[in-house]
Amino acid sequence: MQSSARRLLAATAALGVVVGLGACSGEDDGGEAASPTPTPSTTPAPIATNLKIGVVTGKLPRAQRQQASAAVGKVVDGWLDAAYLGTYPSTRPQLASASFRGFTKGAAAQASRQAQLTTNAAIAGTIDGATAKRRIVKVDLFAPKGKPVAARANVAMVFDTTGEAEQRRRVNARLDLTKVEGTWRVFAFDVSNTAVPAGRGKAGGPSAGNPGSSASSSPSTSAAPGAATSSEESQ
Repeated sequence: MQSSARRLLAATAALGVVVGLGACSGEDDGGEAASPTPTPSTTPAPIATNLKIGVVTGKLPRAQRQQASAAVGKVVDGWLDAAYLGTYPSTRPQLASASFRGFTKGAAAQASRQAQLTTNAAIAGTIDGATAKRRIVKVDLFAPKGKPVAARANVAMVFDTTGEAEQRRRVNARLDLTKVEGTWRVFAFDVSNTAVPAGRGKAGGPSAGNPGSSASSSPSTSAAPGAATSSEESQ
């Protein structure tokens, strides 16, 4: 009896070893292999726009303010991304074609003629990339009778370029928008686009002035030395 018991214990122990080995194997049981630990990306995430609501003229509920400012911000972001932070090297026609889709027909024509300022056209052939370091859009809304019908986007962006023309640049802009067939469109603009001296890369507030070259479609805006000016009516 003792001999039989010892044989049973030995067989049970042997079976336990086999079962244990089978449970530890991930190749024969059809189980899903563990996912490898992802390698952290070394590419910095794009800088998100700091969207702010400025002065609201007229009575407009908070939810509608946020909705309108977000829609205006989307138009502004489309311009900034295409005009200054796109794919490089590029050409002036390519930038002009992609950058002003959120503008009225007349404003787009004006901006295209001043693309050396309203885009990176002046350096597009000598850089291989552009990365935003700071971007602020402050939206003022005009809402008579409780409906937003016009807006002004005050823009401040700092970005770095790489390539032959490696530098830091600042764009300050004032874009006036209205709704055209229910969609926000830029109908007037005032844009400055200048290189930033080393060590002075912080963007000023959205309303801060910026000496240097500027492009404008507003006839009431005083031009900086060397600025290109023109007039544009809402279309």
